[in-house]
Amino acid sequence: MNNNESHRKRLLPIGEACLYLGVSRATLLKAEEQGLIRPVRTPGGHRRYGKEDLDRLLQHSVAVFEQGHDYRSRPKTTLPVFINQMASNLSPLEEVAYEAIRLLGDSFQADIGAIFALDNHEQLCLLAAYGVPDEAASTWVSNAITTRVMRDGLPLGYEHVNVDLAGIRGSFQAVCVPLIYRGVTLGVFHLISTHRYQFYPSEVSILKMVAVYLASLIVDNDRLRQHQRHIEELTFIERISHDMQVETDLGRLLDRFLAGTIEVTGADAGVVFLRDPSRGDYYTCAARGYPDEMWNLRVESGKGITGWVLERGEMRFSTHLADDPLLLPAVKDLIRGVASTICLPLKVEGEVIGAFHLSSYTPRHWGPDEIRFLNTIAGQAALIIHRAQLYQQMADLAKREAILRKRYEDILEEMPIAIKVVDKNLKILTFNKAMEELTGIKREEALGGMEFEVLPVLATSPEVVETFNTLLQTGQMVERHNLPIPHFHEGEAETIFDIKYLPLKNDEGDLEGAVLFIQDVTELVTLRCKLEEGGLLP
Repeated sequence: MNNNESHRKRLLPIGEACLYLGVSRATLLKAEEQGLIRPVRTPGGHRRYGKEDLDRLLQHSVAVFEQGHDYRSRPKTTLPVFINQMASNLSPLEEVAYEAIRLLGDSFQADIGAIFALDNHEQLCLLAAYGVPDEAASTWVSNAITTRVMRDGLPLGYEHVNVDLAGIRGSFQAVCVPLIYRGVTLGVFHLISTHRYQFYPSEVSILKMVAVYLASLIVDNDRLRQHQRHIEELTFIERISHDMQVETDLGRLLDRFLAGTIEVTGADAGVVFLRDPSRGDYYTCAARGYPDEMWNLRVESGKGITGWVLERGEMRFSTHLADDPLLLPAVKDLIRGVASTICLPLKVEGEVIGAFHLSSYTPRHWGPDEIRFLNTIAGQAALIIHRAQLYQQMADLAKREAILRKRYEDILEEMPIAIKVVDKNLKILTFNKAMEELTGIKREEALGGMEFEVLPVLATSPEVVETFNTLLQTGQMVERHNLPIPHFHEGEAETIFDIKYLPLKNDEGDLEGAVLFIQDVTELVTLRCKLEEGGLLP
């Protein structure tokens, strides 16, 4: 007998048989009473089940159970109808989840149900409950059934003798099904009936299919929320960048920065500390959500949570702030009610110039995406401070603003000037909207193509070819003004451009490519010529 045959012949005890089918003990015993399956008895009288018999019961349960006494009172489940109803529901995930568990309850004669899903902090939370108060259903998150299904990723039938469920009195039959997407368990849902005798194996199979679809809804919703969060983050970064151009008061700038950060991250309070050059310690420069006494707080490097961050130049977060050994007794009254906090250093060119806190009144774990964003805006805050301190030195300010612009390549996309980036082999890497409008070529057609193949008309201009060759030879910026290119636009003899090539170099100073800025100045040149011909210009 080979290994596969041996595996198939192995007899399962009743507990493993129930787990294999995803049904409760009562359901399997009911099937035995109706003669649908016959277990083998051990010398000690214990039941043992063959997998072939269990598979046969699973495959034929619908046809067999339709003859049972309770079939007529049980509505048939139509999976395509259910999925269509869910797919057409554009409401928030919580409302879709409630409607899903309600429809499942109607279809499977379950008068109670609940859906649980992992949140952004990998904590299992109640998403929706039907037929039971949310407060009661929330307690199911940590019971043995939920824990087991989350761990094993397999459906499990159970009944009142297996577990106590808050909010439910008397006997019941239930099934707990995992929500699995690409091998990852994202949550579970429970269906409970207080008047049905059993959940059939075929019904558990249907619920497993429904669970896959519900899991995909959760994933899609998470992606949507993540996308929306990234949009909010980018919008906030752009707003702060704009404020830097028009606002010179450091206090107002940091207050806006703090207010926006609290709004985007969903925190409850925040504070920014800056170094006092005259005293060597750090003072409160901006604060929100804390008592007014926070403005009087002075922090020394190396003392407390903030001092630790200032001294080491490293981020630190406390999910349970009250248990943090670095929490100073003198600060406890100022942060009363705060459950979690994160503190990040503010650095300029490697030098720590301050720190900022974000705090929440409920326990919170900061995920990788949130930390990435906070590190980004910590750099933004440091630039705000540095700019204000160096406001009179306009040359340095311009350099800082240029660095900031380079950090966000997507800004190029919105610039009104036609821009494209090519590597040293003339392969097009970037092609913004203005360049699309100028050339009439879609970005998708241009990206990855060669410069003179995508725009062969450029190859007809010796000046254009010579301009790029000069850049390759010198590695320096090259500009050309009033450069005519014949037949650039259909129906026009020539188009006149101002072009500028900026070199792109790696850390070793080697040329990697170039950024091309191009402007159509045909109308301007034509107008100037007419004015000169008319004697209106010297």
